Amino acid sequence: MKISVPPGRLGALNADVEECYAFNDWRPTAVAVLEAPDGRILRACTKGGWWGFPQGRIEQGEDILAGCCREVHEELGFEHSIFDEARGFVYQGDLQVPNNPDGFKHGKRLYYFHFILHGTPFITLNTGELSACEWDQPDRVYQFFSGLRRVYTEKRRQLLQVISLLPSMPQGALPF
Repeated sequence: MKISVPPGRLGALNADVEECYAFNDWRPTAVAVLEAPDGRILRACTKGGWWGFPQGRIEQGEDILAGCCREVHEELGFEHSIFDEARGFVYQGDLQVPNNPDGFKHGKRLYYFHFILHGTPFITLNTGELSACEWDQPDRVYQFFSGLRRVYTEKRRQLLQVISLLPSMPQGALPF
């Protein structure tokens, strides 16, 4: 896999993850924005009915990019060979979670990565974590996320920000 994330940036992100564990304040969570060769983006729905991108906890001591790929494999069955390029680190955002059951003081720290895939792979949905997933054009994913009501306002803002930063987003497709 080609990695278009500067090594120094990955090192800083890995250090930030370790700091989350050291201070037990944020649960480090990798989020995979997966793009097929035709420009479609994968959105996923958790068992609880929350839409977003495939994501999961980065384990303590685990490389952030390896953790993101592991989560994609666990949730969707994608082998690592399907990743053509880790296009880059897109965005970082914190999500306050009231009465967080994970034991972290504040909630989740989300690290969004953009991946380009070799093809549109067959999805083996892990029904223990996800209930559905769909491929769609970035502007339609943006419209879908902007209409979500069953999601934290901050998470919706982050999803829309990430979509707007993708190079595959058509010019003039956004309402701003």
